[in-house]
Amino acid sequence: MPTQHAGRQLGPWAIVLAGALLTGCTGVRFEPSSAPYRTADEPSRTYPAAAGSAMRFTDHGTRPFTHADDERKSSFAVDVDTASYTMVRAYLARNEMPPPAAVRTEELINALPYGYPSPEKGPLAIYTEMCPAPFRSGLHLLRVGLQARRVHAADRTPADITLLIDVSGSMNARGKFDLVRQACRVLLDQLDRRDRVAVVAYNTRAWQVLGFSRASEAGPIMHAITALRPGGRTSVQAGLTEAYRLAREVYDSRRTSRVILFSDGVANTDSTRADGILASTRHWREKGTTLTTIGVGLGNYNDTLLEQLADKGDGNYHYVDTIEQVRRILGRRFTGISELVARDVKVQVEFDRKLVRRYRLMGYENRHLTDRQFRDRKADGGEMGAGDSVTALYAVELNRDPAMVSDSTEVATVRVRYLKPNGSWTHTLQREVRARQIRAAFASASDDTRLAATAAHFAESLRDTYWSRRYGLRDVLTIGRAVRVNAERRQQLAELLGMIESARGLAPAGGGPAGDIDEDEELRWWEGGEQQR
Repeated sequence: MPTQHAGRQLGPWAIVLAGALLTGCTGVRFEPSSAPYRTADEPSRTYPAAAGSAMRFTDHGTRPFTHADDERKSSFAVDVDTASYTMVRAYLARNEMPPPAAVRTEELINALPYGYPSPEKGPLAIYTEMCPAPFRSGLHLLRVGLQARRVHAADRTPADITLLIDVSGSMNARGKFDLVRQACRVLLDQLDRRDRVAVVAYNTRAWQVLGFSRASEAGPIMHAITALRPGGRTSVQAGLTEAYRLAREVYDSRRTSRVILFSDGVANTDSTRADGILASTRHWREKGTTLTTIGVGLGNYNDTLLEQLADKGDGNYHYVDTIEQVRRILGRRFTGISELVARDVKVQVEFDRKLVRRYRLMGYENRHLTDRQFRDRKADGGEMGAGDSVTALYAVELNRDPAMVSDSTEVATVRVRYLKPNGSWTHTLQREVRARQIRAAFASASDDTRLAATAAHFAESLRDTYWSRRYGLRDVLTIGRAVRVNAERRQQLAELLGMIESARGLAPAGGGPAGDIDEDEELRWWEGGEQQR
């Protein structure tokens, strides 16, 4: 992602956290990153871990406020990844607070189900709402939602799925490989005789386990997968090269072509960086074979690599830790993985300087785009599958009381650019946000907005940002409990509230009264970074 960011900012540093989970080692490794929002080098943190293990995350920093007089346009590539949400839940289930680098605000927001209607025409629709912020007087929240067209399972495009399975030695630990077998079984249950499946395995080398077979022949496919045994070192590069080679042999533009990688992300042979690993597959990625990465396991896990592979492979990244999470991702959300409806999706929000003083996008730090990149067809965006939704929240400080301006006064304009799956022509959507759409109180906002706000403020608390200092997890729990959703969405809302309750029991008491933002104090925090914490 690009390193420039208009407005007030700090240096381009990020952290790869080689912390640990589950017994007691203390390593933290620092590496530079291209992300623009590093505030300061973080001190070493200790995360309990099994001896010799490492959890690797990249901390992309936190977005600052941008003054509209400096830059009125905010642009980003969409992100439908959900791995961070599940990773946070996995830490909390082990009575551990997640390291801040593991918390990506946009993924906690986008892991949740929203009630956006399916587009009446075209692949995407924009939904917006604005309301006062729950914990800060003088701030408003702007919700920008994107909904992809829903497709019934019987109407989806036939798929060619290449299952790429990591069978290196690290996959032998803590039931990782057993969960992969279960995941493959769940995936096959979503497919039918129109679909074809191939299996590739890799450790030090890669090999074809099974050529493309009808997905309805699940017995022989599962037999081949069950017979695999983990062992050896790990060449992700060899595995992906073989998987893309196999996908290339049957490529048909009328069918979905996707590689699904199951791995803990540990790479220790050949290239170990996403750019190098995917270098030899670029041609076939550009032709339309996309990559989904499914992460498994804790203790020895490389979140950074799996996220970057999915990003550069024009796909998505999920983490699974239980069979229920497997069913959620590869069962109920399968059409979003198998049926691409829009690619290179980018969002831009242009704020009206007459009404907006400054703004801050919550999350999406490593999805930032410049205005030029937003308009450049060659600049990479994000992909959206059937039924996928993307939600972004902006904290907005207004120059004037919205009750004192005309209802038709424009607050912001939302633009979306995208390509159709096999097209080269850029399509554009646009929606204006006007003063009459601003709710009088946070409590009168829709359940979708209040749900997104709950997830976003929870993430900010876990990351211990400046803006989370004057509210506590109890306050976040209160606004979450007021959300009302239908029965289909109730289970995941209850899960989110349980996560917040768990974090509240682990975190030190904190949070002060909601009040006005002290901009001088905020600036001192940015200048001092961790020393102010």
